[in-house]
Amino acid sequence: MHKGYPYYKPRFWEADVIGVEDLEKYRVGGYCPIALQSTLCNGRYKVLHKLGSGGSSTQWLARDLQDGVLVAVKVLAAERQETVNNELFMAERLGSLPTDTPALQHLRLPLSTFLEMSPNGEHTCLVQPLMGPSLNQMLRRGGWREGTFRVRAQLVPVLAQQAAEVLRLLHGMRIALHDITLSNWAFALSESVRTWTEEEVYYVLGRPKVAPVMTVDGSEPGPHAPAEVVAPADMSGPAMASFLKESIVCIDVGDAVQLDEGPLQRQPTVPIHYRAPEAMLESQLSLASDIWSFAMLIFNILSGQPLIEPFLSSEQDVLRQMEILLATPPSSLRSRFINHSAVPYPVEILPAEAARYTANWAELERRLRCVGTRDEPKASVVVDRLPILARLHTRLTEEDVQTWKTLLSKMLTCTPDERPDIGMVCAWLEKHGGRATFAY
Repeated sequence: MHKGYPYYKPRFWEADVIGVEDLEKYRVGGYCPIALQSTLCNGRYKVLHKLGSGGSSTQWLARDLQDGVLVAVKVLAAERQETVNNELFMAERLGSLPTDTPALQHLRLPLSTFLEMSPNGEHTCLVQPLMGPSLNQMLRRGGWREGTFRVRAQLVPVLAQQAAEVLRLLHGMRIALHDITLSNWAFALSESVRTWTEEEVYYVLGRPKVAPVMTVDGSEPGPHAPAEVVAPADMSGPAMASFLKESIVCIDVGDAVQLDEGPLQRQPTVPIHYRAPEAMLESQLSLASDIWSFAMLIFNILSGQPLIEPFLSSEQDVLRQMEILLATPPSSLRSRFINHSAVPYPVEILPAEAARYTANWAELERRLRCVGTRDEPKASVVVDRLPILARLHTRLTEEDVQTWKTLLSKMLTCTPDERPDIGMVCAWLEKHGGRATFAY
């Protein structure tokens, strides 16, 4: 039974803190109830703070009482064993590579795993290296106009190269990462953070904000839910600035797909605005669909905004945006747009005044030229204290605009076979660092 159904009756009131997990998932088969200052794994890991949550897990900042270091512990919902099985399978494959493989420094793999029992079932727990804020946390901040927060232009090709090396490693093993979104890349932390005392943790991150868990009918939450819910720590605030490296790490390979037999027919799980046309229209995943998603990631980092707007967008809306973006979509794609079951009405032929935006990737160029034009002046209180971010109102140079347009337009070619492979993208980034014409 899901929210939105007329007969759905929630058990819990929404918590009075921001950014917490869906309390309705505290049930048999769901989340593991966890309390601050409690321990996991028979007393080995002491829970100090919340890092975040997702549809299938909660993540916690904990101290390994055996080694004395801070770690992240990802606690899976009891019914999500299939998800963790794939993540552990991929981690095992990648963990068997030589430790000096350069790309591994940009991949977070579990340090260990254990099982935790709760009234909701048996939960697989992944102990992972502690990371800083995700790109999503750095660039998408509630209450501010989208695009105000973006990575400074000189750093974008560096971060893109790091992500590209991860993709080159995976693609060489015939693995598509699939989840190439802002949420799946986080900034690495200075080594000193791992040995912070409890007092230092709370000095930098603040004490955890909590709220009681309250049921709609006034009954006790019972053993299936925690007594209080915890807001996630702010890992992206100015207090963390001096501890963030200019280096990003892929933090989750749970959605990665093995493609030994070529493209795979499977329902995509990435957000709709990151999906390649073939993933959107045919549920086809491939190494080439990673290239499309990677282009979307690069633009998002560079501009602070998604290239295709997802807010309240249906598949039909995304397809329309995609068509305007593409430089004269081929007729084969046009017919797929029109016949796609998600589009209840035919997508009209672009009128003459709209067609000019698709010529020579004019829409992509326009979006690149708009970077830095809508910044909120008051955001300087945050931006000026985070060197990773671009200063307010900084624009891309004409050289930057043309350079990124050339690379991204190649990666966003509609036909999968015509996109550059990740080796070509890596070579371009290595040679030009985002400042030369893309030729291959």
